[in-house]
Amino acid sequence: MKPPHLMDEEKRDELPDKDQLFIDIGAEDKEDVEDAGIRVGDYITFDRDLSELRHDYVTSMAMDNRVGCAAAVELLKRFDEEYELAVVFSTQEEVGLKGAKTSAFNIDPDVALAVDVAIAGDLPGVESNESDLKMGEGVELTFVQSEGRGLITPRSVKKWLRDTAEDRDHDYQPAVGEGGATDAAKIYLSREGIPTGSIGVPLRNMHSATEVLKISDLEDTVKYLGRRCRNNG
Repeated sequence: MKPPHLMDEEKRDELPDKDQLFIDIGAEDKEDVEDAGIRVGDYITFDRDLSELRHDYVTSMAMDNRVGCAAAVELLKRFDEEYELAVVFSTQEEVGLKGAKTSAFNIDPDVALAVDVAIAGDLPGVESNESDLKMGEGVELTFVQSEGRGLITPRSVKKWLRDTAEDRDHDYQPAVGEGGATDAAKIYLSREGIPTGSIGVPLRNMHSATEVLKISDLEDTVKYLGRRCRNNG
């Protein structure tokens, strides 16, 4: 971006707009960019490795939603029930919940559950009325998303998710949200409607290159998913 030395005082204290940012790869001109193998429409991302922090915390980019994928992989390793379980690692959730929509139509499940992350509120700058979700205090059970524009969890699914936790003394944190939606918002509208729920692993600094996860929260989510499967057999 333009150096702050070249900005007036008012602009210097503002975050730049997207159209003010650029990526410098050291190219001399447009042809040099093309010679480097870079084309319009290519992907870019932050170069950010996983790092261990203190007290069971780790930080990395794109934990939203690698965390959900990790939970699903671990569940598949432990799954030994007789009923059919379909696990989808869907794409393009952040740009319209697209992969979930097509997958749900194709599979047409009896019941579905989106496994995502959820905004933890136990950090500076977040008020309790914005998010009272805490790290280390149980999986989030999402009952309303985007003030109802997203998922409104059916009563039967809501009872199923709550009963699973309470019957097994498993900590959980119920939530309703004003903004954001998970794949569940598209799944439950597929075909004539699919009973759908959504759970979240608490995550700090969502949509940044330094998202923070507590490993025990991920393990706790996998345990909850296993108990939910056995309860609903």
